[in-house]
Formats: sequence, structure tokens, C-alpha cells
Amino acid sequence: MGSIGPRRATPIRADHPIEEGKRYGPVFEEQPIDTIHPEESSDGKISMNCRARANPTPIYKWHYNNWEIDFLNPQYNTKYSMIGGNLVINNPQKSKDAGKYICIVSNDYGTVKSNEASLNFGYLDPFPVDERPAVKVKEGTGVMLICDPPQHYPGDDPYG
Repeated sequence: MGSIGPRRATPIRADHPIEEGKRYGPVFEEQPIDTIHPEESSDGKISMNCRARANPTPIYKWHYNNWEIDFLNPQYNTKYSMIGGNLVINNPQKSKDAGKYICIVSNDYGTVKSNEASLNFGYLDPFPVDERPAVKVKEGTGVMLICDPPQHYPGDDPYG
């Protein structure tokens, strides 16, 4: 059997973020992203995510089109809520909620501002119900059928 004696602790690097008692400003783990919400969606909520690590625990704020969202204002406290650092928009409406959102996280050691995330509302107008004229073509030959899609958002290439 080996001898039992005092054990030495393995040192932790001074810059290691989980060192107990170490204080540091916020660092983003998740930032809000551009979102397209379907106008006809039955889901009555949209969540814009924001998460940061910091010590001491950070405070989260959200800005909509460069205005700070006041979660305590009775005019907004049924419209907006915050779960952790995530912004929840209840009963979203294109006319009131489409725009740019920014998450701001701070504590005594610093403040970080997220990338700007846009919220847009997607839609697809109905296809026309009019019957289209028949197209006749000889077997073995090519034909081009024209499609005229109804109004919609996003456009044909949302990533372009």
C-alpha cells in the first residue's frame, strides 16, 4: 500500500472562466438571429434568443428599432416578456413587431451588444383559381410552362 500524505491541488489557470470567484464581463454564448415568422402562424409567440455567461450574473435589456423595451411599462408587459435573456413577443403582428432587435447584456465588469437581428413576417398570397388554357405539345418536343407566383415574402431567393 502507498503512503497517505498531503495532496497537492492541481492549479487552475488564472484565465480559466470557471475558476471559482473569478469575476468577468459578459461573453455571448447565443445571439439573436434574423427571423421570418409566418403571418398565418397559429403560434402566438416569437422568441428571440440571447444568452451570455458572466460573473456576477448579468442584466439583460432589449432594444426594438433603437428604443429600449420597458418590461415594467403596463403598455408593453403583456406584449413582451423575458425568460432568462430571451425576448418573447406575444401575439406578434407585422405592423407592430417587424423591425430590428438588439440584446444588451451587462454587469459591473462590462457590457456587450449583440448583432442586430431583424424580425420579418412571411406570407404567400393565394394562387389564382382561374383555369389556365390547355397547352398542346407534340410528343418528344420541349415546352416551357410559365408560372406566375402570387405575391410572397421572402422573395425567390431569401439567402441571396
